[in-house]
Amino acid sequence: MHRIKSRQAASGTVAVALAFALGGGVSSAAEPGDDASKKPAVVWIYHDVPAKGKPDTRSEPERLFAPFGLMPAERTSQITVNPSLPIDKSDPAKGTCIEYYCEFKDRTDWMGAYTLLEGGTAWGTKPGINVQKLLGVKPDTKLALRFRAKGEGTVTFKIGGVDKGPHASSLAFPKQVDPSPTKLKADDFREYTIGPIPAKDLTNLIDPFCMVTSGLDNRGRDSVRVLVRDIRLEPYEKPGAQGALPKDWRERLSQTLFVCYTPTGFDPTKNPVVQPTDKDIKADLAAIRALADRAGIKGERAGIITYGCSAGLDQIPALAREAHLSVILGVFNPRDADEVGNAEALLGREELQGTIVGCCVGNEAITFRRATLAEIQKVVERLRQVRLVAMTTTEIVQAYGDEKLFSFDFTLANAHALFSDIFKPEEGARWAVGRIKALREAAPRDHLILVKEVGWPAGPKPAFDDKQQAAYWKAVLSDPIARQVNFCVFDGLSNVPWKNEPVTVPGGDKVNVGPHWPVLFGPDRKPKPSAEDLLALWAKSRAR
Repeated sequence: MHRIKSRQAASGTVAVALAFALGGGVSSAAEPGDDASKKPAVVWIYHDVPAKGKPDTRSEPERLFAPFGLMPAERTSQITVNPSLPIDKSDPAKGTCIEYYCEFKDRTDWMGAYTLLEGGTAWGTKPGINVQKLLGVKPDTKLALRFRAKGEGTVTFKIGGVDKGPHASSLAFPKQVDPSPTKLKADDFREYTIGPIPAKDLTNLIDPFCMVTSGLDNRGRDSVRVLVRDIRLEPYEKPGAQGALPKDWRERLSQTLFVCYTPTGFDPTKNPVVQPTDKDIKADLAAIRALADRAGIKGERAGIITYGCSAGLDQIPALAREAHLSVILGVFNPRDADEVGNAEALLGREELQGTIVGCCVGNEAITFRRATLAEIQKVVERLRQVRLVAMTTTEIVQAYGDEKLFSFDFTLANAHALFSDIFKPEEGARWAVGRIKALREAAPRDHLILVKEVGWPAGPKPAFDDKQQAAYWKAVLSDPIARQVNFCVFDGLSNVPWKNEPVTVPGGDKVNVGPHWPVLFGPDRKPKPSAEDLLALWAKSRAR
């Protein structure tokens, strides 16, 4: 593998390490001789290195910076950098990326590489670029560093922090990706953002990008490999992120059959969590796809709702794309930094933009005190910076007396008659329909409503059975309210033996209904006899 060593290691190792870790010092802004009349929408730091013999069409900042500011000096032999690795050797048109490779000799080793001026050697010895001036923005305008990365290992990405030399960085205290350190994904490039950063802090930018890693963050690993591409500075609101949602967002959400989906083999009750395999997820999604096709619900009009972005659930959207299924991406715990970070990465993946049509931050998180409304809203706004997609949260229907829950783009509510001490399916259907009608009346005019979890268990017998379940769903989907909201299917597959939801039925017996909600499939992913009839009723409710 071709890699290039830094031409000059960082001097003053201790000072650089402290600057990286803590920032410090007071820097003065320099005014580089950039043409202020040119105001690009983006200042590129790294986009693509032209092949040998090809014309160099890079912008000036791209030609000024290089990723060879290696540190610390005593460990530069453990770092190699290739600034022009082909993204796809079989297709040169896809361009290049920067490859970092770090080897650990000791568990406490740390090392990194700054992108600097003068071929990566200028630690504050040369004036930098004035990003505020290049973009033609006001001092308080919020900017962001964005880039795409993938790899193997855990790293921290930063901008700024080089506080030495006569031209120290105007961003004296480094800013980093939130959360950090970041565990990379190997499958595809994912979008990362550092910001917001006031433009006034980027008037002498000498250190636009840094990658650092530590053996302490990579226990059990001997090395880390990082690939980075498309490094640029731009307004904090990503172009296209402000303004209207995609024109078809309401159509996609209101006219798609969504099946609440938990993968076969997943068990969150174990410690550690038992993660699903690709094989099981693919088989699950293939069963949903085949049943939807038989019911005449083709292509993207069939989809799934996921319940999390960690413990292997984050691999579902890519596999759903292969099955041509739409996805409402679920974040189970808004306080889980890793899960939110995974959601950011999924929303940033270009190939999933046609697959992920909505995002649900929290499943009854307020009810069960896993997050506050303010915390959910904060995560929603953070995810919006990655991609503008319809956002919501899920709460029980009784919670929607709080009108602030209608502040999201659409509503995705749960309504379970059984947990309101109703034990006959006909009465349960009437209760559910009544609650959804009340929800519809309480919502703002033209507010889109999807009902995420509404259902009746098919067991355990003799308290509950398949016949009762089918009657319940037929009553719900035949009611006129089904034309005004989109009823999702809860659940899809009979694959949650670990789920524990005890209910005390008339007579005093306590039964566990947790594994018995699925309405479409029985054991071994075999469709239930009533499945296609119920899907036909759903399709009829969507007809115009």
